[in-house]
Parts: sequence; C-alpha cells; structure tokens
Amino acid sequence: MYQRLVACCLAVFSLACSSGQPYADSSDAVQQSYLARLDELARRVEQLDSAAANLHSSANVASAAAAFDSARQAFKQVEHLIAYWSPTAHDQINGPAIPEQDPDAPDVVLPPDGFQVLEELLFAESPWEVRDDIVEQTRIVRALLRRVTMQAETIRMTDVAAFDAVHLDLGRLASLGLSGFDSPVAQRWIGESAESLRGIKTTLALFAATRRASTEWAQTVQWLNAAVAYLHDHPEPLQFNHLEFLVEYLIPSSRSIDTLRQALNVGLPGERRGWLAQSATLFDSGAFDPLGFSPRSVERITSQSAALGARLFIDGRLSPDGRTCSSCHEPARAFVDGRTRSIARTGGKSGAVLRNSPTLINAGLQVGSFSDLRTTYLEDQIDDVVRNPHEMGGDLAHIADILSADASTRESFATVFGDAADSTVNSWRIRRAIADYIRSLQALNAPFDRYVRGDRSALDSSAQHGFNVFMGKGRCGSCHFLPLTNGTMPPEYRKAELEVLGVPSEADTVWAIIDPDVGAYGVSRLFVQKHAFKTPTLRNIELTAPYMHNGVYETLEQVIDFYNRGGGAGIGITLPNQTLPPDPLNLTPAEQSALIAFLRALTDTITTSKP
Repeated sequence: MYQRLVACCLAVFSLACSSGQPYADSSDAVQQSYLARLDELARRVEQLDSAAANLHSSANVASAAAAFDSARQAFKQVEHLIAYWSPTAHDQINGPAIPEQDPDAPDVVLPPDGFQVLEELLFAESPWEVRDDIVEQTRIVRALLRRVTMQAETIRMTDVAAFDAVHLDLGRLASLGLSGFDSPVAQRWIGESAESLRGIKTTLALFAATRRASTEWAQTVQWLNAAVAYLHDHPEPLQFNHLEFLVEYLIPSSRSIDTLRQALNVGLPGERRGWLAQSATLFDSGAFDPLGFSPRSVERITSQSAALGARLFIDGRLSPDGRTCSSCHEPARAFVDGRTRSIARTGGKSGAVLRNSPTLINAGLQVGSFSDLRTTYLEDQIDDVVRNPHEMGGDLAHIADILSADASTRESFATVFGDAADSTVNSWRIRRAIADYIRSLQALNAPFDRYVRGDRSALDSSAQHGFNVFMGKGRCGSCHFLPLTNGTMPPEYRKAELEVLGVPSEADTVWAIIDPDVGAYGVSRLFVQKHAFKTPTLRNIELTAPYMHNGVYETLEQVIDFYNRGGGAGIGITLPNQTLPPDPLNLTPAEQSALIAFLRALTDTITTSKP
C-alpha cells in the first residue's frame, strides 16, 4: 500500500506542476489513487475479518460493528470507481441481501453475498451465534476485492471515465443512498453518504491542478463541503430532511461538478443509456432517453413512428373482435381501465385476465414489462398482448396482411419505415410503431419535478413532509426509486426489481389469504420468486386505482395501511420469501396523510400524447 500511496502523491504533484493548460489525461493519477483506496479498503475488510473471527459473545459485538462501519466507509469512498470498472463485483460486494436468479442459468438461485448480508448478520439480536456465516461473508468480500484490484491494475482510467463514474455515483446517491437502500438494517446511510461525497472529492481533486478551472473547482469544493457538513450536522435518519438536502445541497453539487467538467473540456461517454450523460442530475428536464430502455435494433425514435403507433393503438383490426390497445389502456384514465382485473375478450367476462392494466405513461422508461417481468422490451410485450387469447386474440402476421390491403396504411408504413419502394407492413413494424408511441408517453413535469428544478411554490408543506416520509420512515424510496418511482435500478437502469409483498386476495387486515397469483414464479419456477411482482411506477398513482396487481385496494389509504402493517406478514399471511420488511412502519395518521399528498404531487398527464 505504501508504494501505491507514494505513486499517487507523485502523480498529483506532477499535475500541480503542469503548465496551467487543461491537463490532457489524468488516467495515471486517478488509477494510482484508485489502487491506493482499494488497498485501504482491503486493509479494513481484513480488520473486519479478524473482528468477526473473534466474535464469541456479546462482549465482542461493538468491536465487530465498528470494524464493519470502518470497512463500509472505506467502500463508500471508492464505490464510484468500483461500480464503474467492476460492476459485477460491485453488485456482489454491495447488492441486496436477497437471493437472485442466475441470468446465465435460469434454474439456478444465487444466494446473496457482501456487505448487506454482513449487516443483517452483524446487527441481528445474537450475532455471535452466526459467527461462522459472518466470517464466510468477510472472506467472500476479500476475494471479490482481490478481483477488483486485479482489474484496476489493467484498466485505462480516462478523464471521461473518471467524471462519468462520479456522475453515475451522484445519481446513485440521490436515488439509492438517500433512501437507505443499501443500509436497511443498521441505517448508516447518512454517514456513508458523506463518505461517498468525500470519495468523489478525492477523485475530482486530481483534476484541480489546472489553473484554468480554479474558480470552478473552488465552487465544487464549496458545495461538496457544504453537503458533507449538512450530513454531519443531521445524523438522525428519522429526522433527516431528505428534500432539503436534495435540493439545497446534492443537486447544486452535481451541477457544480458538471460545470467543472465542462471547464476542463472533459467530454461525455458515447454509451447509450436511460439516463443521459449530459443531464447533470436525474431530476433535470429531459434527463431520460427511451432509447436507453429499447432493444439495440431501435436506432432512433421519430414523431412519425409514434404518430403511426398512436393510430394503431386505437385500431380495431388488431383483434378479431375489434378490441384495441385503448380498450384496457384508456387515455382519458391515465392509460388504465379502472378495473380490478381487465375484462377478458373470451365471453366478455372479468377474471380471465389475471391482473389489472398498468398505466402506459412513462412505460418506455423501465426495464421489463408485465407484472411478472416475462418480457424485457415493449415490442415483446405488444406481441404477447396481441397473441393472448384472453386479451386481443390476434396474430400479427395475419394483422399485417389485413393492414397491407389498406393503401393509406401502406403509405404510412412506407413513410415511417421505408420509401416508395418499400411499403411492407410486417409484424415487427407494427410492434415497433406501437412501442414508439408508448415511448412518447413521457410525463415528468409533475409538481414534484417542478419543485426540485427550482419552483419552490410547486409543493405545499404537506407534500414536502410526505417526500421525507417517502424517503425515510416509510421506506418507499428503497423500492420505488427516484425520480421515476419504478423498480428499474438507477443509475444505470439495466435491471428491474421484483418484490414479494404478500398481497392478499381480499382487503382483509386480519387472517388474510394470499392472492393465488404466483407472479414471476409462473415464468421462472423459482421458489424465491413465488408471489413476486415487478415494482410499478408511482407516477400518476392518484389516477390509476384500484391498486396492486389484482386491484385489491381501492384507495391510497388502504395501500399505505397495508405497508404500514408490514405487508402480508402484518395481516396474517406467512411467506418465507417475503422481501418487504415485515416490521410495522408505525406511520402516524399525519405521516400517512402527508405521504398521500406527496404521491398526488407525482401527477402529470399533460405532456403525454394521446391518440
């Protein structure tokens, strides 16, 4: 470690002695700093390993917990670089303590590892009773860190990559960090957020030697120091003002860092993403690109394609009996149908369709469709709905033949997808046009959005309080990730979360019975996903009742009461795989009312296109 620290200092010194012109490439300095911080993290995890090995009784708990805190703080200081350069190892080191399906082997369930598992074990009632498990986890983390270090020794850390890693980490902090997502048991997220900002400052300091950006660097330091000081001065999670910190400290810090990047002439990555690299924060207007949530075959989205999709959306020729997409996704109802379960086409009876229709507003800004996540992209979701005998009962190849017989429709397809010589109407183009229309249904200008962008009159005091309940005591933000409030994981937006809540078949509060819908288990056949469902968006939720996949709750008050009781576990349902914490939230009536006020401040349908 000593040699790496010396190398890091020499690299920084060489920057300080530069000519004053923008430094062309700080890769050596950033890499040496990265390696030095990884060494320090490894040292602290080794200390945690020793403390865990000595955990024989209650007398040793405090020292083991202190060693854990020390290791996690060191991890947070370098997390932005680990997540950027070793994303798989990062997710293993600090992923949720929930078993997952192996993406390369669908029949294999992967047990969780890493810091969050350690937290659950160490902060349990009698951690010395699971000492062997704790030791096993510390050694898994040590092995993962060795892999990260080996990768760090071979990478080329360009200036663009360094700033991009910082950019993504600021999004991670605003969405996951401030919700307590990765410290659900010990609730150490305030101090750890401060360490994240200190780590960001350490990386950015390697660029500060250029005199050309001295003013911008001074402003960045001022903002980061102020943010860290706020966290230090407000250490109590339940009293923390998430909204004040976000709008008065974190967002300005993020904008200052982007200004520094521009002053240093550091470019942006060319990677296609859901969150646009040129948006300084997740909360900027136009921060999200539906192309980042689309298959690679979709190279661009045009207004002409969306307009064609809007016509197909209400075209009865897509179903043998004239049903349309808008039959279940009514534009006037925020693109839902207001039913507990959508009406099936077979006999016109309700119930054959297992679930109710979700809103399509912002549906293009998520990974995965359907409550069971059985499809990844909108094109596949459309194909599934059209073919489903209970929903539309059509066949896209046959539908293409019908549409081809219409000269006006052929002309529209030629305009959008081809030219005068190629007016082909085929199943892919039909799916693509409807998907592009759904992607155009973006609405992210609700009162909440306007507030965080500077309009301090957009939220009343009740909604502001509700935001703090949402991110704090209510734990809503740890599953419904800001700002989209769906379950697609920020800041990379490449993976969607499934949750087992214990939703009942009826709105009972005692001796409830689990809804028979097995959710994602019906697709994966993995027990850990039995009764697991996709986390939906909360945008426009006041307009999309009834709630839950089966429409069991008619009001937001009922939904919040369900969560307040601890989900299924609090109303008499026993599920060994429930992922929702079973402990009651103990929200007061005033807190529940404020939470509803905030949820209503997520309403925005004005900017959506309508057929």
